[in-house]
Amino acid sequence: MASKPRSQGQAAPGWAKRRASVPEPRCYAARPSTTGVLLTDTTSTTKQSKIWVIGGAALVAAIGMAAWLLGRPTESEEIAANEIPSEPAMAAAAKPVESGPSLQVKPAPSDPTAKPETPTPTTPPPAADDVDVFADAMPEFMVDIHARVLDKKWLGVEDQKKLYTYGKEHRDDARPQLLLAWDARNREWDGMAITVYGTAFRADPRARQDKKNLRDLVDLASNHEVERVEFTDAEQIIRESFGPDAIPIVEEQLAKAEEMGQMARATRLSHMRDTLRGK
Repeated sequence: MASKPRSQGQAAPGWAKRRASVPEPRCYAARPSTTGVLLTDTTSTTKQSKIWVIGGAALVAAIGMAAWLLGRPTESEEIAANEIPSEPAMAAAAKPVESGPSLQVKPAPSDPTAKPETPTPTTPPPAADDVDVFADAMPEFMVDIHARVLDKKWLGVEDQKKLYTYGKEHRDDARPQLLLAWDARNREWDGMAITVYGTAFRADPRARQDKKNLRDLVDLASNHEVERVEFTDAEQIIRESFGPDAIPIVEEQLAKAEEMGQMARATRLSHMRDTLRGK
């Protein structure tokens, strides 16, 4: 007998409702208990086990991929590895090249009639010219003082103060010290002149290249006995500032002293020369 079609809005038969409401099959596990055998629902545990298995597999795959990527050599390392020569190639490169027999060149027979070459004498370098530190532009007040000192005129107290003050403010300028030394020389203040000369040489080494200053020091020393402080101070300044280079000037004045019969002065100059020679 054919079933009639169900009209729209008609309720479902009872067997359909029963089929729709059939519960999902459950999984039970037998577990021993003190009272007997206990059945435990393992449905949720089975689902969780499936999830853990799938997740573990994915994690292992990810770790393997990362290890492969990290362990893979970079492009530069691959290029460098390809450029490394093999052991046979390196051994061949390290093997020294055997050289052939050396050729001995026989010297050409000398001509007995040829004249030997005379060596060309080498000319020593010319001595440095005297350096005039006053050739540079001077302060206005110093121009007049410089002219007065060269004319052997004594400086006034105000001029001396100006030079002293300028020297304190310009410690690398030897000109104020030289003017004070020359003024003391004009006054025959030998001890002061020697001391100020030493200060000038320390301020600007170029002052040592003016031979006038060296001649003054040598003359000042030779005018005093060897035991006097003027001689010892001047000799020390000459030795420290000029060394053996001062010997020609000393010998120059020594010859003049002997020519003029100034034997005491010649003896002092000879003593200074021996000291500069290291005797």
